[in-house]
Amino acid sequence: MKIRNFFIGLAVAAASAGAVSCSDDFDRPPVIVPEATIEANTTILDLKEQYWQGTGSYLTEIGLTENGDHIIIGGRVVSSDECGNIYQRIIIEDETAAIPVRVYATGLYETYHYGQEVLMDVTGLLIGTYNGWLMIGVDYNGGIGGMDKNVMTERAQVNGLPDVREIIDYNVTISEMNGINTSDVTEFMTWQSRFVSLENVEFVDAGKQPFGDSSENSYVTRYIKDADGNRMVVNTSNKCTFSGTTMPTGTGTVRAILSYFRSDWQLVISDPATDCIGFDEMGEPTDPGQPAEPGDAAAQITADFESGSLPAGWTETTTSGNRNWLVKDFSGNYYAQCSAFKGTAGANGFESWLITAPVDFDKMTEKVMSFETEIQYSGVSDLQLYVMTSADPATAEKTELTFIKPEPNANESSTGYLFSGEIDLSQFTGVKYVAWLYTAVDPNASRTYRVDNVKIGYKADQQPDTPATPGGVIYTALDENATSIDWTLTNTDIWKWAEYSGKHYLNVSAFNKPEFYDQVSYAESPVIDLTSASKATLTFDHAAKFQTTLKQLCGVVVRLEGATDWTELTIPEWPAAGAWTFVSSGAIDLSAYAGKKIQIAFKYGSSAEGADQWEIKNLKITE
Repeated sequence: MKIRNFFIGLAVAAASAGAVSCSDDFDRPPVIVPEATIEANTTILDLKEQYWQGTGSYLTEIGLTENGDHIIIGGRVVSSDECGNIYQRIIIEDETAAIPVRVYATGLYETYHYGQEVLMDVTGLLIGTYNGWLMIGVDYNGGIGGMDKNVMTERAQVNGLPDVREIIDYNVTISEMNGINTSDVTEFMTWQSRFVSLENVEFVDAGKQPFGDSSENSYVTRYIKDADGNRMVVNTSNKCTFSGTTMPTGTGTVRAILSYFRSDWQLVISDPATDCIGFDEMGEPTDPGQPAEPGDAAAQITADFESGSLPAGWTETTTSGNRNWLVKDFSGNYYAQCSAFKGTAGANGFESWLITAPVDFDKMTEKVMSFETEIQYSGVSDLQLYVMTSADPATAEKTELTFIKPEPNANESSTGYLFSGEIDLSQFTGVKYVAWLYTAVDPNASRTYRVDNVKIGYKADQQPDTPATPGGVIYTALDENATSIDWTLTNTDIWKWAEYSGKHYLNVSAFNKPEFYDQVSYAESPVIDLTSASKATLTFDHAAKFQTTLKQLCGVVVRLEGATDWTELTIPEWPAAGAWTFVSSGAIDLSAYAGKKIQIAFKYGSSAEGADQWEIKNLKITE
């Protein structure tokens, strides 16, 4: 990791402080340079190391120094709440470390400017974690909350004028960040909350997605990646001023606070206008209302979404409610999905459009299209298909098309993908757009729709009279969109159905719980009926950042209905250590149990040598 001084041209009023100018008409008012009356006696790293108790939730009152003096820290402000992405806090950094100070106020940047030196008496305040991120603040319902602004004013003093030249630029790489040893308290506390720069990176879905996403919860996860494909999370509040700004294309430097949340490193940008350097221009998505020119349109389109994002030229737009189309994946298969779950309805409930790039029907030799659809859950929802004269649903002329739709399963499980049939497009000429409209009424009683394998201008491989259900789904469970599960957890002290950024997963960990070491516990499925199956394959997604005994003491097991003993199954693919990245387990053969009723379970074991955290979701059994 390279450390260098960071220089930015800044017009500082202090430049004129030493000179006096007069005129016959007026005297220029003097520049008042604030001087703090207290001095730092403790480094931020020393404070953090002294009060660090682990990533679990806790609050501790900050005491006195060994000499009986109040603890005073000092450093430069390396954040700004002007755009609202860093909210009700400032980040203070000295030469050893950085720490957030939570303040129940906005507009903090007006007093605590970026680059401003701040001295702060922290004795008597509380220090604690918010999901593993160490902060200074006060008690708020048992958690770390923001102090009143008048308390901050009494505690903190600014010294001198803001000077960004004094901020140290920590130039790091994604692989270096992912390699930080969080078991080493000094290393962990040194880097947590640091202001860092990552050069030669690009945004995933640049030019297609905004920084935020109104359909998600309070925060949305985006990513940057480097030339080697290493990724890192960029976390953005959907309430900040640049939430709707499209992420810039090209390669450049990202400067951000290195935050920490539930075992994951995340970057938090104060303002992309100043913290995203060297990229192409940012802005709002291009106005889709104008019909495309023929030269811009293709005669054929295919989309399997395997890139993890919408194809070039595709758009999504929401005309009612706050839910939109997203590209998702399950067990390595990517698709476009829309759901009203956890959304807020608009005047017309939920109306979300998925729109292709322009298509030139005059150049099309096969005027047909097809795709596959899957639904999960039941409720009042629908999926409609249109051809439109522009990519703006509000102004375009629309022609609705019919296709074969799946019906929801009684048990709320996924239906498996159903072939749409070969859809006739012979009535259309010129340049048009194909669009799917998702509609719903109640976010708590709605279906999830998924679209995959789109072919426009191609003859379909499958014919309408032989619709296929690829994968032959028999059973699904632990869906990331489900708020509850019907599995049995034999030890709820370590097993949880957890949630992060609106997505759910099965979480198990005995970390810091030695009373459960050397014990085995299970997350057990209900009875699964394979009596009609001639073969069966199990897959699921899982992640584990910290791994010591995971592969030796944990696994997936199976037993016949009514049996007591479990049989161990082999997991072909385990996640890589070092990041909370979900990977598919690979195909696990259950054909020996075809024609029978079974239970599946995940087994968890731990010991003094290792009590790893394991996260599991999106389980599926197919024929």
